[in-house]
Formats: sequence, structure tokens, C-alpha cells
Amino acid sequence: EKSFWDVIEISTDPIIASHSNCYSLNPHYRNLTDEQIKAIAEKGGYIGINFYNKFLVKSGGADIEDVVRHIDHLKDLVGVDYIGIGADFDGGITPPAGLEDVTRYPELTSALLQRGYTKEDVTKILGGNFLRVYKQVCG
Repeated sequence: EKSFWDVIEISTDPIIASHSNCYSLNPHYRNLTDEQIKAIAEKGGYIGINFYNKFLVKSGGADIEDVVRHIDHLKDLVGVDYIGIGADFDGGITPPAGLEDVTRYPELTSALLQRGYTKEDVTKILGGNFLRVYKQVCG
């Protein structure tokens, strides 16, 4: 965690936490605390929700609703402009039921729309926010 705060202090650019979830929903040591999430948002950064079962729920056995629950928490805490996807399908994870691979992204889109997210919100979450940060830092 000390390294995280060092990066926040030193960086003049937005921070990307590409494969991170919410510690307050599942206290896994890899997940971000609310304070860390707020610090990334204050820098204009981006948090990519990871689909690994054990990062989503303590017991594993997660499903698409658990992914949406982490997205909802970020939205409620800092707003939709700092949320993205860091699925990690190439990393040998056990994905949540309903999001076994990229062909299931339409189900995630549908779940977000049903939860009240706008099309603009969903576009940001599914890549727009990452592109914003990438263009700012690398553009």
C-alpha cells in the first residue's frame, strides 16, 4: 500500500489501476480501499474491474451481479468517469458465472442498462474512460 501512495504523491498524470476491485465489498489484499479509489479519481485516473472470482467475493463463486456490484460501488463513491473493465481473461482466472469470456460482454452491457446506467455511461465503462486516460498520458 505504501507504494500506491508513493505513486499518487509523485505522479503528475492520471493513475491507472487496470485490474482492481473494491476492498469494502471484498477485503482481499489486492482490492482497493475507498481512500485509494478516491485518490485515483482525484488524479483523473481509471480503475478496471477485474473478473477473478476471489477478488469479487470472498468465497469465490461470483456471478455477473457481483461485477455490477463493484461497478455500482465505484459509481456511488466517485462517479462513472473513473470505471472500466480489467477482466484478465488472459491471466488464468476463474471468471464469474455469466462472464466466462468476451462473448458475454453483451450480458454485462444489458445488466448495466437494466441497473439504470445510460448508454453514455456504459460506453465510458467499456472503454471510453481508458481511452480518455490513455490519450491524456500518451497522446
